[in-house]
Amino acid sequence: MTSRLVALGVGFGFALLVNCGGGTRPPGAIADRASTSGDAAEPVAAASAPHAPNGEAAPTKVFQSASSATPDQPKPALALMVPVSSVEETFPSGLVVDQRELGGPAPGPELPKGTKVLHIGDSFGGALGIELNKVLTNAGVKSRLEFETSTYIPTWAYSKKLPGLLQSFDPDLVLISLGANELENPEPEKRAPLIKRLVASLGGRACVWVAPVLWDGAKHQLLQVIAANSSPCVYLDSNRIVKKMPRAGDKIHPSMQARPDWALVTARWLAYHRRQSSGRPWEIVAAL
Repeated sequence: MTSRLVALGVGFGFALLVNCGGGTRPPGAIADRASTSGDAAEPVAAASAPHAPNGEAAPTKVFQSASSATPDQPKPALALMVPVSSVEETFPSGLVVDQRELGGPAPGPELPKGTKVLHIGDSFGGALGIELNKVLTNAGVKSRLEFETSTYIPTWAYSKKLPGLLQSFDPDLVLISLGANELENPEPEKRAPLIKRLVASLGGRACVWVAPVLWDGAKHQLLQVIAANSSPCVYLDSNRIVKKMPRAGDKIHPSMQARPDWALVTARWLAYHRRQSSGRPWEIVAAL
């Protein structure tokens, strides 16, 4: 069954994203280096309402279609069902997300089969990317992850490895998970030209900069600099989506149990924020 949330321009095609289970590495034991491959429309006729944590249907507001409005009422152009407030969604691992910020309920629109996604980053890139590789692969997307635990934005801005990856793998979408190792930088604004240099090196490919989910005591100023300077990449503000992230023993990285859930959430965000009418299979829009 397919329904479309017209105002947002998103097709709610239902395609199962498989939860592939937890990772195999203990917390804090990510390898230093790793490489893995893996227009207006008709009114909404019916839609599955999102559910609150207690299992009850979340409050919704229904706007009448022009054909059903009474003579005394204004006639809106389209019927639309939208949540009135945010709906918190809790995963088995304890991960809690704002379903409204995420884009909608599971499983989300179908991902573009046969396309290629390159994911580069630091240890947070590994924590997310190993499981995200599995989700993307199960959705028919070819995925490759390149991450290092101790790596920084300048490293990749001047990387000799990245151009080779772009040429050999030729991805349709690039995901960037960088910045977690640099949050203590006393002058984060100096990263701005390096962020722009890195983004420019992608050659106009569709790209998303995935922010780390901040831990207690982490500074946020660098993330503001990334958000302001990573265009035309779309900035995925993980901290607007994730309301609670279970942590590993270091109190920084996501727990092993939370990583598969975070990967499912990220894939869902990508699915809901993909412009399906575009000629490019992975054109991502920041806000819907």
